[in-house]
Amino acid sequence: MDSMLKHAVLILSLLALQNPLNAQTLVESGQTLPGLWAGSAAWGDYDADGDQDLALMGEIAEDGQCMRIVRIYGNDEALLFEDQAPSQQLIGAYHGDLAWADYDNDGDLDLAVVGWDVENNESLRLYLNDASSGERVLALDRLQLDNDGEASLQGVRYASLAWADYDSDGDPDLIVSGMGANGTSLTLLYQNDGGVLQVDDINSETLVNLHNGDLAWADYDNDGDLDLAVSGENVTTTGGLREVTEFYLNDPTGTLGLDRTITAGAQVKGGALAWADYDSDGNLDLAIAGRQGSWGTSFLLYRNRPTGVLAVDETFNLNTTRRVDGDLAWIDYDNDGDLDLAATGRSILSDYQAFVFSSQDGRLNGVSTETLLKGLTGGSATWVDYDEDGRADLLLSGSDANGQRHTTLYNNQGTIQPNSTPTPPLSLNKPTVTSNRILFSWSPGADSESDELTYNLRLGTEPEGDDVFSGAVTSGPGNTGFKTNKILRRSLPPDTYFWSVQTVDDGYAQSAWSQEQILNVRRFVSSDQRLRAFNEAAMSWGDVDADGDFDLVIMGQNRSGKAQSLFYDNNNGVLVADEEAGLIAMRNGDVAWGDYDNDGDLDLLLTGEDTFANRLARLFSYNQGEFRNIGNFGSLSKSSADWGDYDNDGDLDLVIMGQSDDVVDGRQQSYSHIFQNDGLGGFNQADQQLVGLNNGEVLWGDYDNDGDLDLAATGSSTEGT
Repeated sequence: MDSMLKHAVLILSLLALQNPLNAQTLVESGQTLPGLWAGSAAWGDYDADGDQDLALMGEIAEDGQCMRIVRIYGNDEALLFEDQAPSQQLIGAYHGDLAWADYDNDGDLDLAVVGWDVENNESLRLYLNDASSGERVLALDRLQLDNDGEASLQGVRYASLAWADYDSDGDPDLIVSGMGANGTSLTLLYQNDGGVLQVDDINSETLVNLHNGDLAWADYDNDGDLDLAVSGENVTTTGGLREVTEFYLNDPTGTLGLDRTITAGAQVKGGALAWADYDSDGNLDLAIAGRQGSWGTSFLLYRNRPTGVLAVDETFNLNTTRRVDGDLAWIDYDNDGDLDLAATGRSILSDYQAFVFSSQDGRLNGVSTETLLKGLTGGSATWVDYDEDGRADLLLSGSDANGQRHTTLYNNQGTIQPNSTPTPPLSLNKPTVTSNRILFSWSPGADSESDELTYNLRLGTEPEGDDVFSGAVTSGPGNTGFKTNKILRRSLPPDTYFWSVQTVDDGYAQSAWSQEQILNVRRFVSSDQRLRAFNEAAMSWGDVDADGDFDLVIMGQNRSGKAQSLFYDNNNGVLVADEEAGLIAMRNGDVAWGDYDNDGDLDLLLTGEDTFANRLARLFSYNQGEFRNIGNFGSLSKSSADWGDYDNDGDLDLVIMGQSDDVVDGRQQSYSHIFQNDGLGGFNQADQQLVGLNNGEVLWGDYDNDGDLDLAATGSSTEGT
């Protein structure tokens, strides 16, 4: 395209975009901020004073010199100032990213920074927010080490990062993508374990390696856990895939897998990914912007409908002059109850532009409502209500068409009514606590503008605490999403906990915290294990496969009236039923483990009756996942059995009691027998006169501490006493 035609297209585009001047609501605020290029911006209340502060990174030009910076700007009654104290240990970087999160769950926001640092090294650093000395500082976290004591964080350039609790255990994890020192792309997922980040090798290997792109977490399939969208360039030592946009489902929770049902039409690098429910249908939709392989620009909306299925929204159709390749950010900036989109960057014609596209009735208008914004590239776009007047303000950073660096904060001075603060949930439901998770739920909050509300949850061991699940969050959607419930997938030790919920509207205004509820976790809680329900049942634990955890055998009558005997193999704390283990189905009896042959593994006695009331008492050995019937101790049901070395000869003997098939004088006979182990694999019935009992219990124990086993038995005798 020649220069004259290019400028003619530009003039026509500007005429099409032009709105009356009085429609402009975003005006420059006059805040003094350093112009940034190849950087990023992140808002967060790092000093916990109730207003939003600003972290900036990138390259600036001062006094004729280019410098790489990371700086903190405090917010004092809507005046931003460089806060020197927390910035003392911050190491400058560019071609990277930064983000706030309370990764150590101490109630204040910490900072992650990735990029090319002042020493020309690829870097990834975490800074802890520490006010213990009386002066709040962001201190370099020097404890991020792997199991071998080496630094666990790998630095990259042309980088992006994003915090999210992908494993739902209550602390934020970190994903980072970028280019390593060897010039190849890399994507690593770091799992947070008590404030220490370690590479999740399995999930990291699943993810495509990328740089010069974006990372965005969202529960796009609405199943309660966070899924992932990624974009960027893939470069390997042998070439690579060039531009990539991919989606990863989190299923089961904590395990990422490529979602092959979604193929993005926009394979892009650079640019941004931004999730939001702009059509208010309860599903998160996606905006994508970036450069395509031919250096064309792509700027598309994907509507999520039905849930988990992304399709291009054809109603949002931009011409080439408005398809910019930079950053994207959602918020309800006009306080009408639906989400609007800010976009900044460069078009295929190298026009530097910035837009705000408003949403109405579930559709995004392709004409910008703001026409006086300075177009920038190589920076970021972020919304925040920095002056707390109930109207969303916009920060843009990057370089303009002349190469000049800018960081401009636009103040929203519209005549719209201020965004009202939402109200918190009125009631919190009693949490459901199990051995591996806790389900929190609450009533919906309310808001006069927004129909789609999100929620923040906090949970701590002290009133208003959040040392278990942090409520210290950045400006944006709530940390639990749209749902009025949250599953925390971790085990809570016995203690008293305090929890509450906060409502967040589409303008990211936060309600007060709800009335706090006390959660008492007792020593015994429900298990997440699912076991067959039996009556006339018995069970026993034993590590039969010698793998260090206890397995379970349970027998009894199921709901259909049939006898069953099930072996549950303990696989790292999960009991898995092996219905092909080879056990005889029994009920109305007992289960007893014992290493009767002293070979180092457990053998199993089952006694009772089968579905047809045939009485049985069988001994089983276990080998390579299968039980084998190796002995018979008669025919008894309503029975009980126990192993013990009652004759002190070094091997286990057996006591068994129950009702037999024998009938004497019209009475069903009950017996109590001791079988002595001969040490050669056989048993002899001991000459002991014990009262025959059934429907009870028999147990060995040295109750008088004289070195030999005594016997306790209870039940019903043959005579019925």
